[in-house]
Amino acid sequence: MSEISRRAALKALGLATASAVAGGAVATNAFRPQEQSQPSAATLQPTANVSSTGTFSPTATPATAPAVELYPFEGVYQAGVITDPPEAVLLVSLQVLATKPDDLVKIMQILTARSREMMAGQMGAAAAEDATFPPHNTGELGYDPLKDGRLSVMVGLGSSLFTRDGKDRFGLASKKPIALKPMPRDLVGDRLAGSTRLDGDILLQISSDHPLVNFHAFRDILKNTKGLVSPVWVQPGFQRYFQNMQPGEAKARGLLGFKDGTANLDVTDAELMSKLIWTGPEEPDWAQGGTYVAVRVIREQIERWDRLNLSQQEASIGRTKTTGATLDTKTETALPDYAADPDGVKVPLNSHVRKANPRLGEESDKRRMLRRGFLYMNGVDKSGLLDAGFLFQGFCRNIEEQFEFVKRNYMTNRHFPKQNTGVQDLDEYIFCVGGGYFFVPAGVQKEDRFLADALLLG
Repeated sequence: MSEISRRAALKALGLATASAVAGGAVATNAFRPQEQSQPSAATLQPTANVSSTGTFSPTATPATAPAVELYPFEGVYQAGVITDPPEAVLLVSLQVLATKPDDLVKIMQILTARSREMMAGQMGAAAAEDATFPPHNTGELGYDPLKDGRLSVMVGLGSSLFTRDGKDRFGLASKKPIALKPMPRDLVGDRLAGSTRLDGDILLQISSDHPLVNFHAFRDILKNTKGLVSPVWVQPGFQRYFQNMQPGEAKARGLLGFKDGTANLDVTDAELMSKLIWTGPEEPDWAQGGTYVAVRVIREQIERWDRLNLSQQEASIGRTKTTGATLDTKTETALPDYAADPDGVKVPLNSHVRKANPRLGEESDKRRMLRRGFLYMNGVDKSGLLDAGFLFQGFCRNIEEQFEFVKRNYMTNRHFPKQNTGVQDLDEYIFCVGGGYFFVPAGVQKEDRFLADALLLG
């Protein structure tokens, strides 16, 4: 890696930010991001019930203003991991066109400066535009500062940013996170041959309460990084998240009609997050305090699923469709007793809930991950079948020991939990068609720092 001093880099970041401000993105105290610590439940969830249409363009009509309207950019962790998910997402995979280490620094500085401004609600004042130049603000969201939307721009790094085709692209190979690699092509049930939605150098998870806000952020980033990066694949998603749910209750339902997110990790439990999500001393110094994410674009064969009777659907999932309770319990948060049902009479051995979390005590508890999911709808394929499904994001401290272990050793292991159990029944109706593994660096905590600067500057 070529030499670049920290002072020069930080000066460049200041210039990049100043340029954005000159373009009309003038921050006010009302939008000044504050340092983000481990959040409380009140911080993560709006206090008002928020209803939506549940379609591609959700609308929110809260009875009172939600507690969280804008997410701060600065924080110990990047927003988009443990912040409460809004209702629209845009997953973007980028390839880095630049070949010089200094250009990679510039990319991360731009991503930092633009994310900071946009997450603070700054659009760019019309009066600040120069008629002889292309506008700084593309204008589709207007020119007044946004006071809501919960926009977050999360940045992840792919393994190809460190090495590609055996080459150390930017002199960073020795600093690569220990478990970062391309998403395996041999996971049982995946259909990745010919897929154009795989991997990438940089992942952007852009999420907010409206698809137009996400598209604006993506457009802004593309405009400001022209010639440095290029999109590899883009996948929009949506979800109808319910607010004010109790711990352990799902906040959403999937396209198959079942609750999604039951028994998800409690993001307000700092000790649990440190154990299962945030990386520690096992990683290079720069990578500590970050996390891994497995992104999976999972297509669902909805027409086949819709022809199953209710009992077949519930046996495949292992839960009651209406309440979300496992088939051996009465309420959603009641814990199943698999020891009392060793042959799967009540909860089938090949059901999703039993395969994904077999509840083996510490052995399976350490494999748990934080799930953050959205839905997608891409129209129909050439056969007239719905091209729709689930955008799975599994955050974990070690992607091989958590997500990949569960996938290989539990869900697709034909002899788990007992001989000749078979793979999970749900795999008859779903298959992965894209995605990737990425490392999400820690957040930016000071105005003179930028994303992954500890990696790039040493």
